[in-house]
Amino acid sequence: MLKILSTKERKLTENEIKSLHQIMVKGYEITEEEIWGKNYVRLFLPEFKALIDIGNIYVAYFNNDIVGCIHLYKKDKDSFGFGLLSVHTKYWGKGIGQALINKVEIIAKQAGAKTMKIEILRVKNLDVPHKVVLANFYKKLGYKYTHSEDCACLIPEWKYKLLVKPSNFDFYTKKL
Repeated sequence: MLKILSTKERKLTENEIKSLHQIMVKGYEITEEEIWGKNYVRLFLPEFKALIDIGNIYVAYFNNDIVGCIHLYKKDKDSFGFGLLSVHTKYWGKGIGQALINKVEIIAKQAGAKTMKIEILRVKNLDVPHKVVLANFYKKLGYKYTHSEDCACLIPEWKYKLLVKPSNFDFYTKKL
């Protein structure tokens, strides 16, 4: 049975935090290799723990095992966003990512959000299979593409210099 709880609702042990962090790191290492190179770490453990402590991370439990997470945050007065969507590779394609997104959409709407805004980081002028699948997945969930911008618009300069290929953010929005 799948259950999704915020880290405010259920505190994680140190081992659970490390396990969840590894799920997230592995997912981004696989799906963003063309952007950042091998052994990419999306977010280091101390920063991940800080998000957990705030309670903005929602954790997916399947038969009480941690299998994924998502980070929900307020973007502006009328919209929320999510990121760090991660599912253990063993559970890819089983609906857990969609369940995590559905959960945070409900929470955002309850908090007064009118829209959800997200970004997909992708290599410029190159269709990377993982990113094509992700874009189609979001479109299937009702997200509409709005525009693209060079990723320097959101990435700090020090991190921007680490890109192995020029990349854009594709922006999507969904009315809640």
